Amino acid sequence: MTARLSPERETEIRNRAEAATPGPWVEYADYGKDFYAYTGGPYLRGVGTLNLGDGEDADADREFITHAAEDVPALLAELAAARAERVEARKRVDELEKVAVEARAALGSLCYDLEDPGSNALGALYLLSQATTWTATKPDDALRVLAKRDATVREAALREAEGVASELFDAADERGDRAGAEVAEQIADRMARIADGTEAGGQA
Repeated sequence: MTARLSPERETEIRNRAEAATPGPWVEYADYGKDFYAYTGGPYLRGVGTLNLGDGEDADADREFITHAAEDVPALLAELAAARAERVEARKRVDELEKVAVEARAALGSLCYDLEDPGSNALGALYLLSQATTWTATKPDDALRVLAKRDATVREAALREAEGVASELFDAADERGDRAGAEVAEQIADRMARIADGTEAGGQA
C-alpha cells in the first residue's frame, strides 16, 4: 500500500511543479525533431528534446511527461479544495453530533420518567444512540432506558417460551411420553428461572 502523502513530500512536489516550465508542452519542429516547448506565453519557452522512441509505451510516456506541467498543479489545487471541503464537513458533522447528543439526552430523560414511552420514542432514542456511539458524551438516561426496554422484551419472550414449553409438557403427559414431558418441564422451568432473573436485573 502506498504511504499517505506527507506535508514534506507535498511541498517537494509543489516546489518542483512551480519551478518547472509551465504547460502544456507541445512539439516545436522549428528547433528540431522531438523538441518540445511552451508556446502559450508572450515568448517561447523551450523544454528540450524528448526522444522517447517509438511504440505504445513511448507514446504513453510522452503524453504523461508533456502534460505533467498542467496535471500536477491541477491535482494539487484539487487536493487543497478537497481539504477545505473536508474541514467544513467536519465542522458540520460536529454541529450535528452536538445536536444529536443533546436530543439523545433530552429524549432519554423524558423516556426514563415515563412508564411506557411508546415504540416511536424508543425507536428514535435507539437511532440517536447509534448515531452518537463514538461521540464523547456525558452519561445520560438513554442507555438505561434502552437496557430497560431490552429487559422487558427479553422477559416477554422468555415468558412466551415458558408457556410453549408448558403446553408441550401437557401434550407429552397426555400421550404418556414421560421422556418428552420431562424435557418440556425442564425447558419451562429454565425459561421461568431466566425470566425471574431478568425481572431482578440478573442475566441468563
